[in-house]
Amino acid sequence: MKLIRNIILLTAIVLTGCSGDGIFQNLENEEEILDTNNLSSGTTLNQFLLFGDQYVINGKNVWHSTRESGSDTWDKYPQPDKYDSDRTFPSIAVFNGQLYATVISHDASYRSGIIRYNSTSEEWEEIYHTNKLDASSGTDFYRFRLFPAGDKGIYLNAIQYNTDDSENSTIEDSSLYFFPDSPAGAAALAAFDIVNSPTVNRVTFPDSSDFDMPVVAIALDTSANDVYMIYNTSGSTPDNGILAVADGDSSYFSFSAETTVSDNYDFLSLYYSPSYNMLFIGTEADDDDHPILYKSGGTWSSIFCEDNDVEFSAFVEIPDLYDRPSVLAGTRAFEDPTSSSSIQGNGYYQIYTDDMTIHDNKFSDDNNYESSDLADATIQNFYYDALYSKVYATTYNQGLWLNQDENWSQE
Repeated sequence: MKLIRNIILLTAIVLTGCSGDGIFQNLENEEEILDTNNLSSGTTLNQFLLFGDQYVINGKNVWHSTRESGSDTWDKYPQPDKYDSDRTFPSIAVFNGQLYATVISHDASYRSGIIRYNSTSEEWEEIYHTNKLDASSGTDFYRFRLFPAGDKGIYLNAIQYNTDDSENSTIEDSSLYFFPDSPAGAAALAAFDIVNSPTVNRVTFPDSSDFDMPVVAIALDTSANDVYMIYNTSGSTPDNGILAVADGDSSYFSFSAETTVSDNYDFLSLYYSPSYNMLFIGTEADDDDHPILYKSGGTWSSIFCEDNDVEFSAFVEIPDLYDRPSVLAGTRAFEDPTSSSSIQGNGYYQIYTDDMTIHDNKFSDDNNYESSDLADATIQNFYYDALYSKVYATTYNQGLWLNQDENWSQE
């Protein structure tokens, strides 16, 4: 079992939440947090998705576990051939009923590929890869990342890097591709070749020609049939966030800039809440206030934690787990631009969507949450399983967490 954080509090202390209200919490009865499963407590994990009756997560490996009411063992998918032991899996996605992943070796070859899981042979099949490319200014290589767009299809971001003799990497180019969720779309992805056919299935940016940085996130607005994307242009200050939108009724291949959202921040995260029909963006600013931008009814507004220097990295709606309509907002660690000091992650906050206020943890047992390492973690992704009333949180360097029956446990 994992030990609680080394905090000894003998008396009640006052904690100030994002709402500005004083909250008296007695933490003298710290709880032991259960380690209910077989993942390492220090594992860094990224996405969490559902593939058939399996939960799937990614990081240095790709793991799966049976979807059920309780907690089950996590098993590794087999390792793909031709990738070294220092490989990582930047992304996973379910597309046309199959599980896909991107993978990269971090040895001298920088082999970077797109792979598909064959459920019959129980092996990964490589459908495309690149190695280091010769370039006049040095040696280039690609990293690929998949972004699902619901039942509409999948986007593929290809980022070209240049590595000099000191192994420092700079971004040379970024391009985006779309593949419809159909057998024809799957065949087009299988035939993808960025070196020899770089324009096939490529997305256009008619009024955003400065798209030369990695895609941060993509979200499908199911009510309006729009696809939103965020990325950041290059710059020395955090005011480079771009929100682009593709009108699904017209074309998923053409994005234009959304001009009504604030342009004073870098963008960190993007989420569409289908239950509340709201779009959320986590931001980074050049001061201590990093607001959450949100759109409801076509108008952009903002909320932020006035008394807390926090940045928001992930969101998930939990409409059936609390007595008020709520969205969880996960935080991340970052470097404070005003002082160059490190700010650790701060777990998550809870947004009431009926009055758009931010609060400390409300939906779960608070003593259990505050006793856990999750309360100081960087949260990479959430997943809410409404069927079994479970919330999962993937973290940076703090493993996987499961909330069920108002208590958090570490997987």
